[in-house]
Amino acid sequence: MAASGLQSLLDTTAPLALAGAALALLAAAILRSFAGFGFALVAVPLTSMALPPSRSVPVVFLLQLIIGALDTARHYRSFDRSFVTMALVACATTPLGVYLLAIASPSMARLTIAVMMLCGVMLLWRPRLLPLHANHGYGAVAGIGVGLCNGMAAMPGPPAIAYSLLTNMPADQARKSLMVLFFITALAGVPSAMAFGIADGATFALATASMPVIILGSWIGEMLFRRHGTKTFRSVALLTLIGTALAMLAREIWMMVFAQ
Repeated sequence: MAASGLQSLLDTTAPLALAGAALALLAAAILRSFAGFGFALVAVPLTSMALPPSRSVPVVFLLQLIIGALDTARHYRSFDRSFVTMALVACATTPLGVYLLAIASPSMARLTIAVMMLCGVMLLWRPRLLPLHANHGYGAVAGIGVGLCNGMAAMPGPPAIAYSLLTNMPADQARKSLMVLFFITALAGVPSAMAFGIADGATFALATASMPVIILGSWIGEMLFRRHGTKTFRSVALLTLIGTALAMLAREIWMMVFAQ
């Protein structure tokens, strides 16, 4: 059944589109391996240009879960203790984010998150004279933001990234802690997709077929971090936040102006 579904997808999708999806996954895997985050931020919009969103989103969910499990097995010893608190609070507050999404429009939720991200980046870009000391209290506060963003827009990253940049945490430990954190927040993604019927056998087959590309991208990102990560981690994180916020703003403005 999975093989037939995958074959049907291959028969109805242009080779260039599949190649584009593979390049998108490669770029997303490189960014995630280098910075510890950004896989879904890059993979979902770019693969959705080549594949139907109903296909690309569950595939990205599944890939994120697989590589997250592998990274967690490798890096759990480096998982900062304050991130444990963050993860627990995030899991507890995600339902509140879903509730807020239910009573507010998705467009307003995305606009709110985008504006908050841009305001936060403006503050984070200034040199830190007195970086915060990573602890459970700050981790819990960040976890509330992670949970709300996860529930409202399936984007848990910005508060956690901001936390890692505001504290005195070493770049490598922040990167590994983010990898493990996002695996925890992604755990509900695949079951939810299966419950709503958008993840099927072909989804698993396509994700499996994509693994060589993901492994290559992860290796490239790891090599880049070893050479340049400690010097450029902060800049890459901030630029990714800016790019994501501007893309979200542009999408919502486009929808408001042209999709009426």
